[in-house]
Amino acid sequence: MIFENMKIYQLKKLLSKVGGIGPKYKHIRSIMLVGSGSRDELRVIDYKIVSDLEFVIFIDHFFISKRAVAGIIAKLATEFDIQIDVSFIHGYKNMR
Repeated sequence: MIFENMKIYQLKKLLSKVGGIGPKYKHIRSIMLVGSGSRDELRVIDYKIVSDLEFVIFIDHFFISKRAVAGIIAKLATEFDIQIDVSFIHGYKNMR
């Protein structure tokens, strides 16, 4: 149970940081976690999350900061020692 709480805390912290990217860029419409992370099916070996996280970032057509956002995601991947994949899609995903 202690490990589960630690894993949940780390994942929530990482998701919060990724979610915090959106408000910094006016052309990001939403960020969605997809894949095994979204289904709570992350693989864990020896207390380490070994699955990757996958995010889809919905952007305006005029978004020119993909490289900057990808760099932030790469730093978070290093900080949390996890593989993070990101895709940019033009459009809007209503999160309601």
